[in-house]
Amino acid sequence: MDPCPSDSWRVSSQEKHLKEGGKQDEAVTVSKKRLPAVNMEEMAEKERLRKEVAQLRREAALERMKVSQCCEDLREYVLQNAANDPLLKGVPDDKNPYKEIKGGCVIS
Repeated sequence: MDPCPSDSWRVSSQEKHLKEGGKQDEAVTVSKKRLPAVNMEEMAEKERLRKEVAQLRREAALERMKVSQCCEDLREYVLQNAANDPLLKGVPDDKNPYKEIKGGCVIS
Protein backbone atom coordinates (compact mmCIF):
# COMPACT_ATOMS: atom_id res chain seq x y z
CA MET A 1 0.00 0.00 0.00
CA ASP A 2 1.31 3.46 -0.90
CA PRO A 3 2.08 5.75 2.00
CA CYS A 4 -0.23 8.73 2.26
CA PRO A 5 1.15 12.32 2.51
CA SER A 6 0.55 12.31 6.26
CA ASP A 7 2.96 9.32 6.56
CA SER A 8 5.82 11.35 5.11
CA TRP A 9 5.02 14.15 7.57
CA ARG A 10 5.20 11.67 10.46
CA VAL A 11 8.55 10.26 9.31
CA SER A 12 10.12 13.68 8.78
CA SER A 13 8.88 14.97 12.15
CA GLN A 14 10.26 11.86 13.85
CA GLU A 15 13.66 12.30 12.17
CA LYS A 16 13.71 15.98 13.15
CA HIS A 17 12.85 15.11 16.74
CA LEU A 18 15.63 12.52 16.95
CA LYS A 19 18.21 14.90 15.40
CA GLU A 20 17.37 17.51 18.02
CA GLY A 21 18.34 15.02 20.71
CA GLY A 22 14.90 13.77 21.59
CA LYS A 23 14.27 10.27 22.86
CA GLN A 24 12.89 7.47 20.74
CA ASP A 25 9.73 7.15 22.88
CA GLU A 26 8.94 10.84 22.50
CA ALA A 27 9.47 10.54 18.74
CA VAL A 28 6.92 7.73 18.59
CA THR A 29 4.29 9.87 20.29
CA VAL A 30 5.01 12.66 17.80
CA SER A 31 4.56 10.23 14.92
CA LYS A 32 1.08 9.24 16.14
CA LYS A 33 -0.27 12.73 15.44
CA ARG A 34 -2.32 12.87 12.25
CA LEU A 35 -2.91 15.60 9.73
CA PRO A 36 -6.50 16.17 8.67
CA ALA A 37 -7.42 13.84 5.84
CA VAL A 38 -8.27 15.44 2.50
CA ASN A 39 -11.22 13.85 0.77
CA MET A 40 -10.57 14.09 -2.98
CA GLU A 41 -14.22 13.46 -3.86
CA GLU A 42 -15.29 16.32 -1.62
CA MET A 43 -12.70 18.60 -3.24
CA ALA A 44 -13.91 17.58 -6.70
CA GLU A 45 -17.51 18.32 -5.70
CA LYS A 46 -16.53 21.74 -4.35
CA GLU A 47 -14.61 22.55 -7.54
CA ARG A 48 -17.59 21.48 -9.66
CA LEU A 49 -19.90 23.67 -7.61
CA ARG A 50 -17.49 26.63 -7.90
CA LYS A 51 -17.49 26.26 -11.69
CA GLU A 52 -21.26 26.00 -11.76
CA VAL A 53 -21.65 29.15 -9.66
CA ALA A 54 -19.22 31.01 -11.94
CA GLN A 55 -21.21 29.92 -15.00
CA LEU A 56 -24.49 31.02 -13.41
CA ARG A 57 -22.98 34.42 -12.62
CA ARG A 58 -21.89 34.83 -16.25
CA GLU A 59 -25.37 33.89 -17.46
CA ALA A 60 -27.03 36.28 -15.00
CA ALA A 61 -24.87 39.14 -16.29
CA LEU A 62 -26.09 38.68 -19.89
CA GLU A 63 -28.43 41.30 -21.31
CA ARG A 64 -31.90 39.79 -21.77
CA MET A 65 -34.54 40.62 -24.37
CA LYS A 66 -38.22 39.85 -24.36
CA VAL A 67 -39.24 36.96 -26.58
CA SER A 68 -41.85 39.12 -28.32
CA GLN A 69 -39.15 41.65 -29.27
CA CYS A 70 -36.87 38.90 -30.60
CA CYS A 71 -39.72 37.46 -32.69
CA GLU A 72 -40.51 40.87 -34.15
CA ASP A 73 -36.84 41.46 -35.04
CA LEU A 74 -36.60 38.03 -36.68
CA ARG A 75 -39.80 38.63 -38.68
CA GLU A 76 -38.48 41.95 -39.97
CA TYR A 77 -35.15 40.37 -40.96
CA VAL A 78 -36.87 37.57 -42.89
CA LEU A 79 -39.13 40.01 -44.74
CA GLN A 80 -36.18 42.28 -45.66
CA ASN A 81 -34.15 39.38 -47.05
CA ALA A 82 -36.96 37.41 -48.69
CA ALA A 83 -35.97 38.57 -52.18
CA ASN A 84 -32.49 37.01 -51.80
CA ASP A 85 -33.63 33.77 -50.14
CA PRO A 86 -33.14 30.82 -52.52
CA LEU A 87 -35.55 28.69 -50.51
CA LEU A 88 -38.38 31.13 -51.16
CA LYS A 89 -37.66 32.22 -54.74
CA GLY A 90 -35.78 29.19 -56.06
CA VAL A 91 -32.43 28.79 -57.76
CA PRO A 92 -32.06 29.60 -61.45
CA ASP A 93 -31.24 26.55 -63.56
CA ASP A 94 -28.01 28.03 -64.87
CA LYS A 95 -26.67 28.56 -61.31
CA ASN A 96 -27.92 25.32 -59.78
CA PRO A 97 -24.92 23.05 -59.02
CA TYR A 98 -27.27 20.10 -58.37
CA LYS A 99 -29.13 20.28 -61.67
CA GLU A 100 -29.22 16.96 -63.45
CA ILE A 101 -27.21 16.84 -66.61
CA LYS A 102 -29.35 15.92 -69.57
CA GLY A 103 -27.88 13.73 -72.15
CA GLY A 104 -25.22 11.23 -71.59
CA CYS A 105 -22.46 9.22 -73.05
CA VAL A 106 -23.15 6.85 -75.85
CA ILE A 107 -20.83 3.89 -76.16
CA SER A 108 -20.86 2.07 -79.43
